[in-house]
Amino acid sequence: MAKSDIFNIDDIVVGGYNTILPEVKKGSKTSVSYGGILAEHHADKVYLHYGFDGWNNVNTIQMNKSPERTFSTEIKVNGKNELNFCFKDSANNWDNNNGSDWTVGISHY
Repeated sequence: MAKSDIFNIDDIVVGGYNTILPEVKKGSKTSVSYGGILAEHHADKVYLHYGFDGWNNVNTIQMNKSPERTFSTEIKVNGKNELNFCFKDSANNWDNNNGSDWTVGISHY
């Protein structure tokens, strides 16, 4: 797993392309942290671009930068089945899992 492929969702570190991700709970607040290639290339700002259930209700929010060059934010899980997301910086460079984006299942319990 390359450091540039690492991000964190709900305090579980995952990385690499096409990684199997944990589920998030419907209605919960979920924290997402990112330290991937955009952060490694000294992006001044990183944004979480996300939607639900096949990219419906899309939002883009600025993430908070830490002294360790990682970025984090918190979102509310409003979808039914899946959370879809990727990252971009202020220069409009994208980290989108090699064009596949990331998808996390949503649990209902």
